[in-house]
Formats: sequence, C-alpha cells, structure tokens
Amino acid sequence: MKNVAYLFQASLISLWWIGILQYDTFYAYFEFNGIPKPLFTCFLVPDFIVISLLSLILFYKETPSLQYMVLGAFLYAAIFCLSVSLTMGGGEIST
Repeated sequence: MKNVAYLFQASLISLWWIGILQYDTFYAYFEFNGIPKPLFTCFLVPDFIVISLLSLILFYKETPSLQYMVLGAFLYAAIFCLSVSLTMGGGEIST
C-alpha cells in the first residue's frame, strides 16, 4: 500500500504541472509576486525529474536512498517557496 502513495504522488505532481502550464487561472492561484510564468516554470524540470520520476521508481522498487532524495527535494521546495513568499509576497498556496 505504501508504494501506491508514490504512484499517487507522481500522478498529482504531473497533473499539477499540466494545470500550471495549460491554464492561466490555475497558475494564478500559485504564482509568486514578481516572478513571471517562464521563470516559475523553471521548477518543472527539478520537480518532474527529482520528485515525480523518483516517486515512480519508488513505486516499483522501494529504496531508502531514493526516499531520502525525494524527501530532500520536497524539503528544499518547501523552504524555497516559504522564502520567496516572505520576500516577494504571493504564492501562499504554493508554500
């Protein structure tokens, strides 16, 4: 059952990015003040490769080192979003 959570996580991240890239209204809920959409989308590659792709790998084979990498990626993203929200404003939902 635990492995299904990784599949769910990878799916949600992929759907979230589809929403961000395809629907400006959806993006508006997550945008940070002063950061244009092209710069915001620079997060796509790290999010997709590090979190989503590694989550898919963890769905098939649970590896402690990969679990820590995914956890670290989430922690980094959370701290970064918090920092940007406090510094520039906006992005409260992202944070």
